[in-house]
Amino acid sequence: MALRALLPASAFAASDIPDGYVPIYTLADLKENIGSGYYLLMNDIDASAENIAYDTLNNAACGTLPKGGVVNGNGHTIYNLKSTLIEKNLGTIKNLNVTVISTDEDNDVLGTDSGICGIVYYNSYGDDTGLIENCNVSMTVRRSFDKLNIGFITCGIARGKGSVRNCIADLDIDLKYTGTNKDSDISVAGIGDNSRFADIDSCLVMGSVNIQTPGYARLAGISDEDSKNSANAPRKGQC
Repeated sequence: MALRALLPASAFAASDIPDGYVPIYTLADLKENIGSGYYLLMNDIDASAENIAYDTLNNAACGTLPKGGVVNGNGHTIYNLKSTLIEKNLGTIKNLNVTVISTDEDNDVLGTDSGICGIVYYNSYGDDTGLIENCNVSMTVRRSFDKLNIGFITCGIARGKGSVRNCIADLDIDLKYTGTNKDSDISVAGIGDNSRFADIDSCLVMGSVNIQTPGYARLAGISDEDSKNSANAPRKGQC
């Protein structure tokens, strides 16, 4: 999928950055500055060209976007992420394209008994929730495991009970567990995992998923649990 075609061209140029916004030119800029401020991507970013550590608790590139914080992708794309972009979102992330590629060569970034999401690992914390809107994810995950103590989670946009609106996830997922632990759990959700009470609206999921395991395999087109507007899912969400 050509994600750049899914969002309008960059709305803000360097000459007209809105007051209060911090311009973001690299993934390192976002990682170093992320907080309760306003952040505006000024160009496409190739994550593979930067020596970024995926060093949060759940192997994301960047930490928490607190309540009140805004990341405006400005119609740009962050390419070639090896794992989740942001650990936790309690603010707003919008107008952003992301491509994620995780293979067996990336075990140093994302090992077994872990998970990967396109935009945010958790879109909520306690009673605080985040909003992700007008974002698009292209995710390729091709992993094989000979040992799983717990399991492996993949979701297109984000986990948790926050809001996800007008987003597209294009997934190419191939997960294979060759061990013998029948209690292991491999989960793939098109939009969100652990998303009970989430507000998921007007989202589209497409692509392919292949799971091979002697344990449990869970596959959900939109969410692994009923979201608040689950009654709308067959109409507003497609898979």
